[in-house]
Amino acid sequence: MKDVIVTGGNVGVNFACAPCPDPDGPSNGVVKDSSFTGNGNGVLLAQTTDATIKDITVTGSARTGILVGLAGFIPGFPAITNATITDNTVTGSGGAGIQLITTDTSKVSANTVTGNADGGIKLRFGSINNKISGNTATGNTGTDMLHDVSSSPNNWKNNTCDDKSGADIPVC
Repeated sequence: MKDVIVTGGNVGVNFACAPCPDPDGPSNGVVKDSSFTGNGNGVLLAQTTDATIKDITVTGSARTGILVGLAGFIPGFPAITNATITDNTVTGSGGAGIQLITTDTSKVSANTVTGNADGGIKLRFGSINNKISGNTATGNTGTDMLHDVSSSPNNWKNNTCDDKSGADIPVC
């Protein structure tokens, strides 16, 4: 999908199904050059592999700006693999800017994540072997860059942040 504009929906773009999980649900896709304003979640990748989110703007989501994975929250959902989240701007979300939940071997790069209420970039519930590089996460309430104890190892490199939490994350 390209040039999508969604304002005020539950989810701007949803790579999932209802009821879920569905073995024939979404498996991959690309969303680029789009904007999502005032949605519940800007982008939700809940049941997918090899998805790409590139050059989008997410502003004012009530929950998470870009949420990758639901397996840690809802039993039965698969882990997400090989997602690419790059060159996006996420601001003013009520939750985290970008959050990976049970997500493996994915890339989060060159994103700008500012002014979000529950942190900037977060890896949780066993999100491992991901590459997080070249991002700027500043001015978020909570921690700008974080991974929980179960989300290690990951490769955090060349990021800019005001604060961090997690042994894998070098000085920003």
